[in-house]
Amino acid sequence: MNRHTILGNLASNATLRETQSGPVANFRVITNEQVGGRNYTEGHNCVLFGKRAAGLVEAGLLNKGQEVMASGRVQHRSFEGQDKKTKYITEIVVWDFTPLRRPNTQRDEEVPTSEEDYGD
Repeated sequence: MNRHTILGNLASNATLRETQSGPVANFRVITNEQVGGRNYTEGHNCVLFGKRAAGLVEAGLLNKGQEVMASGRVQHRSFEGQDKKTKYITEIVVWDFTPLRRPNTQRDEEVPTSEEDYGD
């Protein structure tokens, strides 16, 4: 089974782009772990597809500092960079996303986070 769940904070605002298949959001989640008295920080590239991606970006729930829990599958892929060289990336294709605490805000808004809520 290829299922990974991470809990952390967004490193920066998500980027949202339109493709022929629909909206795609890319973001990076930073996680921290303490092992044997040492702190380890890890960055995880994440990608979210569909109306859900656009809705979360528009609601401000994919902004820098947002605490999130994301679950999905790990995917390895390659692409050609602007320098015409092959680049490799490992990312989590997110299918379950939960925003936790919002930084610097007092608002508590109900925002759909599952595919069913957006009708994907």
